[in-house]
Amino acid sequence: MSPIPVVLLIAAADQGVLSVSVEAAIAIGLGSFFLIAAVGALQLVRATNGLSPFVPIRRKRLQSDFAALQWAKDLDATHQRQRTTSLAVAVALWVLSPLPLMVAALLEPTPSQGLWIAGGTAFLLLVVAAGLFMVLLTAWSRYVAAKLASAER
Repeated sequence: MSPIPVVLLIAAADQGVLSVSVEAAIAIGLGSFFLIAAVGALQLVRATNGLSPFVPIRRKRLQSDFAALQWAKDLDATHQRQRTTSLAVAVALWVLSPLPLMVAALLEPTPSQGLWIAGGTAFLLLVVAAGLFMVLLTAWSRYVAAKLASAER
């Protein structure tokens, strides 16, 4: 998602929608790109610190007993329908995500076509990120069940 401001700002400056030069739009877009990347990195650091009590699990120093394995399998079964639905929606989003970009590129050329193409590109990036988020949100229970099952072997 972080390239979205760069794409939109360059197209808007190039089309005259923004009263800044393309070079200024690039500088502003890159600044926002790095700001979004920095926020993402900070979120990863926070998540890593939040997982610090679970270091033995991450280092695979985990003794899985039958109760833990059964809990993980039940949890996986509970989330199966949600995971399947999320994956189906994500795949549909991924397949349809380039549609606005393709329509904008194939329409009759207009003075604002570059802006429409940039908007389609931004939409594509946003929809792909949303689909990935949906899949990751529901995939963890299957991962946990598989890790516990492999630790028991």
